[in-house]
Amino acid sequence: MEHNFLPGRTFADWPDLNAQARAWCETVANQKVKRSLGTAPRAAFEEERPALRPLPVQYVQALVAHAPGRGAARLKRLLQFQRTYPSDPFLSAVAQALTYGLYDLTRLESLILKQVRGDFFQLPEAD
Repeated sequence: MEHNFLPGRTFADWPDLNAQARAWCETVANQKVKRSLGTAPRAAFEEERPALRPLPVQYVQALVAHAPGRGAARLKRLLQFQRTYPSDPFLSAVAQALTYGLYDLTRLESLILKQVRGDFFQLPEAD
């Protein structure tokens, strides 16, 4: 972006710069095929859109509020949990964590795994 978007560009203020950057991303950057994707980012997004699920908004807001800085690392980890684990155990564990004010993601993952273990790895009763 710094080699393609900024050189020679003028802007009145930060909102103007942001508007120009967004327009450039939509019309130029997101339309170019990226080697790592094998397609343009916009096309990849449209292909994946039907499978995308929103993160639980209340928990995300509380997690960011309890995180140092912007909370980006915690959000990435939460997103990884959502992508890795089945939906029902994930959402149930997040609801339980929200109820108890639990924002430690290691403990959240333990709650998720308890439910996954209970759902998928139940051993038959011994006679």
